[in-house]
Amino acid sequence: MNIYFDEAGNSGQNLLDNDQPIYVLVSHNFTAEEAADILSPLKSFSEEFHFNKMKKYPKYQKPIEEILNHDLISYDRIKIAYYNKRFALCTHLVDQLVETMHYEHKMPFYEKGLNIAYAQSLYLQTEFLICNTTIWN
Repeated sequence: MNIYFDEAGNSGQNLLDNDQPIYVLVSHNFTAEEAADILSPLKSFSEEFHFNKMKKYPKYQKPIEEILNHDLISYDRIKIAYYNKRFALCTHLVDQLVETMHYEHKMPFYEKGLNIAYAQSLYLQTEFLICNTTIWN
Protein backbone atom coordinates (compact mmCIF):
# COMPACT_ATOMS: atom_id res chain seq x y z
CA MET A 1 0.00 0.00 0.00
CA ASN A 2 1.20 3.52 -0.80
CA ILE A 3 0.27 6.44 1.38
CA TYR A 4 0.67 9.91 -0.09
CA PHE A 5 1.07 13.27 1.65
CA ASP A 6 0.80 16.82 0.40
CA GLU A 7 0.89 20.13 2.17
CA ALA A 8 -0.23 23.68 1.64
CA GLY A 9 0.75 26.84 3.44
CA ASN A 10 4.36 25.89 4.09
CA SER A 11 6.21 29.17 4.52
CA GLY A 12 9.19 27.65 6.32
CA GLN A 13 10.19 29.40 9.51
CA ASN A 14 7.89 32.36 8.77
CA LEU A 15 5.07 31.46 11.14
CA LEU A 16 3.77 35.04 10.96
CA ASP A 17 3.12 34.92 7.20
CA ASN A 18 -0.06 36.95 6.64
CA ASP A 19 -0.58 35.43 3.19
CA GLN A 20 -0.50 31.84 4.49
CA PRO A 21 -1.60 31.82 8.13
CA ILE A 22 -2.70 28.16 8.08
CA TYR A 23 -0.60 25.06 7.40
CA VAL A 24 -2.45 22.01 6.06
CA LEU A 25 -1.17 18.45 5.68
CA VAL A 26 -3.32 15.91 3.82
CA SER A 27 -2.79 12.19 3.41
CA HIS A 28 -4.63 9.49 1.48
CA ASN A 29 -4.24 5.78 0.90
CA PHE A 30 -5.65 5.28 -2.61
CA THR A 31 -4.08 2.79 -4.96
CA ALA A 32 -2.65 4.14 -8.21
CA GLU A 33 -5.70 2.78 -10.04
CA GLU A 34 -8.12 4.41 -7.59
CA ALA A 35 -6.29 7.72 -7.84
CA ALA A 36 -6.40 7.57 -11.64
CA ASP A 37 -10.14 6.87 -11.47
CA ILE A 38 -10.73 9.78 -9.10
CA LEU A 39 -8.69 12.16 -11.27
CA SER A 40 -10.17 10.95 -14.56
CA PRO A 41 -12.41 14.04 -15.01
CA LEU A 42 -9.27 16.15 -15.42
CA LYS A 43 -7.95 16.27 -18.94
CA SER A 44 -4.39 17.55 -18.92
CA PHE A 45 -0.94 16.66 -20.12
CA SER A 46 0.52 17.73 -16.80
CA GLU A 47 1.92 15.22 -14.32
CA GLU A 48 0.86 17.38 -11.40
CA PHE A 49 -2.20 19.50 -10.76
CA HIS A 50 -2.20 22.61 -8.59
CA PHE A 51 -5.54 23.87 -7.35
CA ASN A 52 -4.33 27.48 -7.09
CA LYS A 53 -3.76 27.47 -10.86
CA MET A 54 -6.79 25.38 -11.82
CA LYS A 55 -9.35 27.39 -9.83
CA LYS A 56 -8.85 30.34 -12.18
CA TYR A 57 -10.26 28.49 -15.19
CA PRO A 58 -13.98 27.72 -15.56
CA LYS A 59 -13.19 24.54 -17.54
CA TYR A 60 -11.80 22.96 -14.35
CA GLN A 61 -14.70 23.84 -12.02
CA LYS A 62 -16.95 20.92 -13.00
CA PRO A 63 -14.10 18.33 -12.96
CA ILE A 64 -13.00 19.54 -9.51
CA GLU A 65 -16.57 19.19 -8.27
CA GLU A 66 -16.75 15.64 -9.71
CA ILE A 67 -13.48 14.71 -8.03
CA LEU A 68 -14.55 16.06 -4.64
CA ASN A 69 -17.84 14.15 -4.88
CA HIS A 70 -16.27 10.86 -6.01
CA ASP A 71 -17.51 7.80 -4.06
CA LEU A 72 -13.99 6.94 -2.87
CA ILE A 73 -13.49 10.32 -1.21
CA SER A 74 -14.35 9.64 2.43
CA TYR A 75 -12.98 10.34 5.90
CA ASP A 76 -11.68 6.80 6.29
CA ARG A 77 -9.44 7.22 3.20
CA ILE A 78 -8.28 10.81 3.67
CA LYS A 79 -6.75 12.44 6.74
CA ILE A 80 -6.40 16.18 7.15
CA ALA A 81 -4.41 18.11 9.75
CA TYR A 82 -4.40 21.87 9.83
CA TYR A 83 -2.62 24.31 12.07
CA ASN A 84 -2.91 28.00 12.79
CA LYS A 85 0.72 29.09 12.52
CA ARG A 86 0.42 31.97 14.99
CA PHE A 87 -1.08 29.63 17.57
CA ALA A 88 1.67 27.08 16.86
CA LEU A 89 4.26 29.80 17.44
CA CYS A 90 2.64 30.70 20.78
CA THR A 91 2.55 27.08 21.93
CA HIS A 92 6.19 26.65 20.91
CA LEU A 93 7.21 29.75 22.88
CA VAL A 94 5.28 28.56 25.92
CA ASP A 95 6.79 25.09 25.66
CA GLN A 96 10.38 26.28 25.20
CA LEU A 97 10.46 29.34 27.46
CA VAL A 98 7.68 29.30 30.04
CA GLU A 99 7.73 25.57 30.71
CA THR A 100 11.50 25.68 31.16
CA MET A 101 11.17 28.40 33.80
CA HIS A 102 8.46 26.45 35.61
CA TYR A 103 10.56 23.28 35.50
CA GLU A 104 13.61 25.03 36.94
CA HIS A 105 11.50 26.32 39.84
CA LYS A 106 9.84 22.90 40.31
CA MET A 107 6.42 24.36 39.55
CA PRO A 108 3.85 22.08 37.91
CA PHE A 109 3.06 23.43 34.47
CA TYR A 110 1.29 20.55 32.75
CA GLU A 111 -1.07 19.74 35.62
CA LYS A 112 -4.71 20.63 35.01
CA GLY A 113 -3.89 22.03 31.56
CA LEU A 114 -2.04 25.15 32.70
CA ASN A 115 0.27 24.90 29.67
CA ILE A 116 -2.71 24.88 27.29
CA ALA A 117 -4.46 27.74 29.07
CA TYR A 118 -1.25 29.78 29.03
CA ALA A 119 -0.66 29.18 25.31
CA GLN A 120 -4.28 30.02 24.45
CA SER A 121 -4.13 33.18 26.53
CA LEU A 122 -0.88 34.28 24.86
CA TYR A 123 -2.37 33.59 21.43
CA LEU A 124 -5.60 35.48 22.13
CA GLN A 125 -3.72 38.45 23.55
CA THR A 126 -1.40 38.67 20.55
CA GLU A 127 -4.34 38.36 18.15
CA PHE A 128 -6.07 41.19 20.01
CA LEU A 129 -2.92 43.32 19.64
CA ILE A 130 -2.59 42.49 15.96
CA CYS A 131 -6.23 43.32 15.24
CA ASN A 132 -6.10 46.58 17.19
CA THR A 133 -2.71 48.00 16.25
CA THR A 134 -1.47 49.29 12.96
CA ILE A 135 2.20 48.58 13.65
CA TRP A 136 1.64 44.85 13.04
CA ASN A 137 0.11 45.29 9.59
